[in-house]
Amino acid sequence: MFQRRIYSFLFILIVFLTSVFIVSATEQNYALVDDMTSDFSLSSTIQIEETTTDAFVKKVSAEVSFYPRNDPRQQGSFLTLEPDATNVNDNIKFIWENLKENELFFKLVNRVKTENELVKVKTKVNFPYSKVPEDAQKYLQETQLMDYNNIEIKTKASKLAEGEDDAYIVAHNIAVWISENINYSLSSLTAEASLPASWVIKNKMGVCDEITNLYIAMLRSIGIPAKFVVGMSHTTSELFSEDWGAHGWAEVYFPEYSWVPFDITYNQLGYVDASHIKLKEAVDSAKTGTKYEWEGKDITIKVKKLDLKVNVITVGKPINDRIVLNAKLLYPEIAYGSYNILEVRTKNTNNFYVPTQIFLSRTKDLDILDDAPRQILLKPFEERVLYYKVRISENLNNNYIYNFYITAYTQLNETSSTSFSALQDGEKYSFKEVDDYIKSKTKNTESKKYTQNIQLGCITEKQEYLLSEEKIIKCTINNKGNTVENNIYVCLLQDCERINLKINEQFEKKFIVKNAKLGFNEYQITAKSANIDMLDITNINVVDLPVIRIVEKNFKEEISFSEPVEIEFTIDKDSLALPKEIKVNVDYKKLNKNWNFSQLDNKLTFKVQLQPYELSEKENSFQVKIQYKDDNGKEYLLEDTITIKLADLTIKDNIILLTNKLLYSPERLYTLLLILLVIVMLLLIMIFFKRKKR
Repeated sequence: MFQRRIYSFLFILIVFLTSVFIVSATEQNYALVDDMTSDFSLSSTIQIEETTTDAFVKKVSAEVSFYPRNDPRQQGSFLTLEPDATNVNDNIKFIWENLKENELFFKLVNRVKTENELVKVKTKVNFPYSKVPEDAQKYLQETQLMDYNNIEIKTKASKLAEGEDDAYIVAHNIAVWISENINYSLSSLTAEASLPASWVIKNKMGVCDEITNLYIAMLRSIGIPAKFVVGMSHTTSELFSEDWGAHGWAEVYFPEYSWVPFDITYNQLGYVDASHIKLKEAVDSAKTGTKYEWEGKDITIKVKKLDLKVNVITVGKPINDRIVLNAKLLYPEIAYGSYNILEVRTKNTNNFYVPTQIFLSRTKDLDILDDAPRQILLKPFEERVLYYKVRISENLNNNYIYNFYITAYTQLNETSSTSFSALQDGEKYSFKEVDDYIKSKTKNTESKKYTQNIQLGCITEKQEYLLSEEKIIKCTINNKGNTVENNIYVCLLQDCERINLKINEQFEKKFIVKNAKLGFNEYQITAKSANIDMLDITNINVVDLPVIRIVEKNFKEEISFSEPVEIEFTIDKDSLALPKEIKVNVDYKKLNKNWNFSQLDNKLTFKVQLQPYELSEKENSFQVKIQYKDDNGKEYLLEDTITIKLADLTIKDNIILLTNKLLYSPERLYTLLLILLVIVMLLLIMIFFKRKKR
């Protein structure tokens, strides 16, 4: 009996020491305090290098985007800006002018108070979103790193969101899936450069910014805006040499509640602890950094890596319990090798959503099946029971009664302990018995509400189409519900296409309309599946305006001086409507040919002939203009140009062309005669003065 008591006492001592460890950790763990005040500092050195002897520098600037940003959970103010700096585009800009030294140092220190405070979401955030504010829409866009049109990303996100009508639950479910399926890895492949979300989901690994890239991409793919946050955080992980380091997490937009933080790396889903200092927010992780500019001649600059430090000034009090835990074992006494059932009852005593993570302690000879930490999201005042299968070893000493203790606890050190006894002649429960019991308790506990909202809209590219034109109807099909819709047939008459639509997915279909008649034509476009039956009606107005085309042109682009110039072109109507009051004109220098017709029923061919000496030595452009009207008197104009060039001209040919040019241009002829007259007069004057000297 004494031995039994000692064994029981040892287990009590283990549980006590475990509790002491948890309490001690609270004193050192910044994640468990309600607020903290820290000095964040950033500094670096710019080295200026001259590449020639006459090099000089007039101005250097460093624009820093990393500094604590004020928002509802953190407030900061600058203690140091060295040298003096200005705020430019919400960044801190250091400027150096009239430089005498080649090494420039800059530093900022900001004292910031951060809080571990939940955003108090008190009501269901309806999903899918019916409207996103303009200032949040940029956080829906696809980027190089948030490449959410990847099929695996869209499929998985839609599957996790299907049937959910609460955006908080959707965001939480996706975060939990990533936490359980994507490994945090500091391998050289991913640690040096941020990789896109498609790479992360394929390789099932990544660092904090890449894991966040995937999370944001999955949310955006189903229409939930999310932004990337760059900051500093404290860690006790042995993977890092420093306690404080750069970190990335997400903020998710919930209408009426604004932005809610989610840090999957820290398993803080709906909040971040007080050690998280927010430095910058961006559309994706690639859009962060520091910009350097300089003015001068023959210089280059080298910049040392930014030195980021955090010095904790004060730490607040431990966080108040957010939930109540009650751990209970179903069977107080069992036999060796038996199964038992652990019930952990969780209760949210607040009027807002509370996310948390449940852990279990373990002792020797006790096996807890499925004992991985469980992430849960409790609605306001919600109570939920978690079930675990427990099994004790068969290889226990028959002379003892064993007392086994189990403690359930959360990230914030909310705890509850329970115990049971094991003895040789106790009741033995099989795996099937405990499994059937848990299934009966958890059956249909998750209630999902499936909403179908397929939107079909069709438009024509133009208000009116000519009878001869190709007529196109553009249709857009959007899935604004929370279900994946498969095997939808989108049809215009017999032209059909089968599509699948994930949540928030959009599909565009173009229909080419055939056999449209003059006047208004009505077309019915349908979208049908086993679950939906949509109809949209689109009208196409077909008109037949008179159209004339030049259907044939015959002429030589290059001719010799001995060939006659012949231009021939044929026009025809390209419509059922008859062109009226046709005027055809061919214009070239002194040549101006005109033809008039009351209407154009059939093809008409026109010929123009002239001699090569009537052309110029360069390119000769003949302008063709065709004017006509419709039945309502509206005028139309068709213009074309025919170009002919003289080739292989001799000196004689050029003299003829010059003479012809003068004949065809009185101004040039008069100018030439005037010049000749002046020359003759000058000669006569010279002759007169020579004779006078004699």
